[in-house]
Amino acid sequence: MATQDPSTEVPAVVLSAAQRVNIGEFRRAFVRVKKARFKPDTVEFTLYEFAEGIVFQSATEPERASAFAWRGAVRVYLAGLVISGGGKHTLTYSYSMEMEGGGSLKVGGKVELRGKYQLTGRGKPPDSEQELYVRLSESQQRVSQRLLPLARAALADGKKVLFDKVKVGNTGLYTEDGLIPWSAITSVKVADGHVTVRVEGRGRLRPALNLSMYELPNSPLFMTLVNDMMQAR
Repeated sequence: MATQDPSTEVPAVVLSAAQRVNIGEFRRAFVRVKKARFKPDTVEFTLYEFAEGIVFQSATEPERASAFAWRGAVRVYLAGLVISGGGKHTLTYSYSMEMEGGGSLKVGGKVELRGKYQLTGRGKPPDSEQELYVRLSESQQRVSQRLLPLARAALADGKKVLFDKVKVGNTGLYTEDGLIPWSAITSVKVADGHVTVRVEGRGRLRPALNLSMYELPNSPLFMTLVNDMMQAR
């Protein structure tokens, strides 16, 4: 992965796509390069970051570009798993953004970590793959913040907020196995690519809910609503 600054010449097809959805000025480009032994490096795709969204352009279809405005996203999934070995820690992640009215963006990658859960610290050169991961994570936060007032209003009106396989309601979490009342929940934590819900009367090895982040859209919004409900109980 290589990063290109705002002075990069942006293809006309990319600028046109960005203008159609009105996502503001260009900021930087992230170029995913595929490395192969005994073969020249090849570009897989380029992501062009704009002030209010992102444009995807595949190297195999340079005549096309797909633009995505943050304000039009309704579900953002970001799941990561840290793999350790040989003194190294690597975060492998998958990102998916689904748009209102259809369309989606899916990318993934790997980020080298300084510690098991630490991105590269100060004093080290910036890593473009890491920078892309941070930007994608920020986009999930941004979408969740936009949806938060609507979700809180729905709960205040007695409705439930859907997160694919689980719903947040005023009385508890509604899962495929039934209701988990707020009064019974002792902790809700995010770790190792999963959301784990524990309740009174169960051991550490038997959580009431263990949900992969691949199955939980807008996880920052989910955690905010859960914290709201647990503080209000």
